[in-house]
Amino acid sequence: MVRKKDLGIFGAFVGAAVKLGVAASKGVSRSVTQSERQRKANQFRQQVDFEKKLSSYKRVLDEMDAFAEKQDDELTLLKAENKAWEKDFNKVMSYRKKAMDFEKEGKLMPAIKNHLKSIELAENSERLGYNNFAYGITRVVILYGKIKDKESLREFLTECIRKYPKAPEISDWEKRLSKIKL
Repeated sequence: MVRKKDLGIFGAFVGAAVKLGVAASKGVSRSVTQSERQRKANQFRQQVDFEKKLSSYKRVLDEMDAFAEKQDDELTLLKAENKAWEKDFNKVMSYRKKAMDFEKEGKLMPAIKNHLKSIELAENSERLGYNNFAYGITRVVILYGKIKDKESLREFLTECIRKYPKAPEISDWEKRLSKIKL
């Protein structure tokens, strides 16, 4: 007689099947050998291990899906932010282009006004930085010098030095400012 506690969980099922004659009806001898019980127990353990691994893999896949969804959301936000930056930058660049066209035509006052407008737009943008309008500052300084408007140049340089004390051009601005004689 086979005892349930000797067989383990799987063995208990086999033992019950043997008692009921299920095994016998399939042509299996009622006396199950130790190696047969061990083989069936190993098969059962492998099945349980497989199910645990499968569950673990499903959890990992779910985590990966959640991560991918989060990345998609972040990408959507980044694209929207880039589009907003591009809109601001293009507006600044349109004024810069107009200013450059006026410079080529020798119309320096309209060129200065367009450079100043591009600088103003860039300064007021939350997305654009100093590098997006530094060129405009340089051009305004040069153009004020060309038209010999020392008072406007002095005011502009003083304002630039106050607003942008860490700008790489600050020493040039200070030199130029010191040379202005009204």
